[in-house]
Amino acid sequence: MGGAAQSGSSALLVVLSGGLAVFLVILAFLIYRTGQSAPAYERLSRWGSGLSLVFGTLLLLFCFLEVIARVMIPGGYLKRRPHRGSDPGAIVETLPDGRAYWEYRGDQGFDEAGMREAPVVADAVWRLGVMGDSVTYGVGVPAEKRFIHLLAGSLEQRCGPVQLMDAAVPGYSLHQERLATERKVLPRQPDLLFVGVYSNDTVQFTVIGSTAYDVRVNLEQGFPVFSFLPLPDVVNALLLQHSVFYQWMTLRGMAATDKVSGREDQLLTMALDDLNEMRRACVAQGCRMVVALFPELDEPLSGPEPDGTARFYGALRAWATTAGVPIIDVRQMLAQEDYLKVRLDECCHYNEDGHARVAAGLEKEFDRLGLLPAPCR
Repeated sequence: MGGAAQSGSSALLVVLSGGLAVFLVILAFLIYRTGQSAPAYERLSRWGSGLSLVFGTLLLLFCFLEVIARVMIPGGYLKRRPHRGSDPGAIVETLPDGRAYWEYRGDQGFDEAGMREAPVVADAVWRLGVMGDSVTYGVGVPAEKRFIHLLAGSLEQRCGPVQLMDAAVPGYSLHQERLATERKVLPRQPDLLFVGVYSNDTVQFTVIGSTAYDVRVNLEQGFPVFSFLPLPDVVNALLLQHSVFYQWMTLRGMAATDKVSGREDQLLTMALDDLNEMRRACVAQGCRMVVALFPELDEPLSGPEPDGTARFYGALRAWATTAGVPIIDVRQMLAQEDYLKVRLDECCHYNEDGHARVAAGLEKEFDRLGLLPAPCR
């Protein structure tokens, strides 16, 4: 019902814009003819008809581009629009540098210590720490069907009792992951720290009110919206909700601004610094670390890595080689799978079958990389 209403509202925006454009073009003609019949107002009528014609033409162009965008990108760019970093149920902390850290306690499947609920295994032969974002958390899939729990269960059958320490949180960037690792996972002394990474994990968050948001958003009517063009918040929010062309223009504009301003490089450097700090803390704790790179799920996984992830993942692979941290490329691991059959959505999240295949692939990769304890070998 919500999707139908959204689609209807978006179609209405195009119809109203087209109608207004036609009205402005007709108005321009009428103003011009009025000026011809009233010489005293001829100059004023030329200006009025010109402005009306310009705005009408721009609206017609917008409608034309909007129709093309809708044909090329069904459903628009912002599949889960607009982006939200955390919700009011989260415990949000403003860090000294202005960035934000949040966690859940007693909510969203987390216990009072902010860890995913898992029984303590006193005689564990292996302790697996887990950190990541919504992909590793496994949104939309029951806890027992998520790949990290399937992996732990399979290893338990092979190796003996396994203690799972899962602290993955939807929306986390590598900065939040670093802090959660240091505060919650490493004090429990894992033997291996698994870090699931996705291409948007370089995003930094700040606090607005009591909620953490992407730093580029404005708060409008209780929810955050991306902002690029200098439009009032209410207009920006309306267009982002209903215009695919405006979504494209906004996302491309922000990406170009990040590149020109150097923010893209700054975020990449900060993300790699956070990973390196996680590695150092892990080594000091006496545990090993492995990083898994998760792909976008909007195209076949057998093809080349898209531009959106290639730069970040390329830099991450270079860092891992220097730091001696093994990398698991999930895109290559699932290259032979039909991406349409393993995905939950067009972003990056897996359905139950996808989680089962990721779990099986990770177990093979753990074997290949020699990450498993002696009882498993």
